[in-house]
Amino acid sequence: MTGARSGCDPRETFRQLPLLTLIVKYSGVPSAAVPHRLKIQFEAVQGLGRAHLATGQYEQALADHHRALDIAGELEHPGDRAHAHDGPAHASQTLGQHDHARQHWQAALEILTALDTDHTEDPEMTTSTLRERLS
Repeated sequence: MTGARSGCDPRETFRQLPLLTLIVKYSGVPSAAVPHRLKIQFEAVQGLGRAHLATGQYEQALADHHRALDIAGELEHPGDRAHAHDGPAHASQTLGQHDHARQHWQAALEILTALDTDHTEDPEMTTSTLRERLS
């Protein structure tokens, strides 16, 4: 499938949906009650975006990934924001919105460069990979 992340097995993603649903359900609980609530919510929404992308629901995937990007803006570590730009970039590329995809990959590269690191927590999200996508 064009634009889907490599190694993304939609069956595995959907097996995780009950957990993701539970996480999103508790995302409205105050931070003191659920430590790292925003990080959990970010990962859950990003996972939903991947699931929608892998199953051909590209518009929903883009919406999920934009929501994850908004949540990442509230997280303490800028690396999470860099990581978050990858989702809408893939969804945009799949929808033929290549300029939009490039903007997200460029933003991720700028964040990683400012942090003086060459990767995020995602092994596929490296400065060299981003440069390849932008070339």
